[in-house]
Amino acid sequence: MIYFNNFSEKEISKEDFEIFLTIMHPFAPHITDELWERSGKADNLINKVWPAADDKIISERELEIPVQINGKIKAKIHVKETIEKEQLEKLAKQSVKEHLSGKEIVKLIIVPKRLVSIVVRQQGN
Repeated sequence: MIYFNNFSEKEISKEDFEIFLTIMHPFAPHITDELWERSGKADNLINKVWPAADDKIISERELEIPVQINGKIKAKIHVKETIEKEQLEKLAKQSVKEHLSGKEIVKLIIVPKRLVSIVVRQQGN
């Protein structure tokens, strides 16, 4: 959907259109075959090789990760998609350190690429 939404924002190249049809073919074979043929291709779309992911692009992408304390979002941090779990935990704790002072961390839940949730309680309880 993200790939398709980018098409509506700009003019798409022929190469991007062909990649889109190749990716969509397993889900909508009839319409993609028809579009493939109308774009002037003589070969069969089913024989087309699946596009490979570009690791360089993936390593450069940034994510916005919300940090929750007791279910309420207290901060959002921006990190690379390839960040390690330990680094994410450290950055999350630093971003909400003022909310953690005087409190004990009961549980820390990290959903990779999505969310960091910290459950706390007052110390001494």
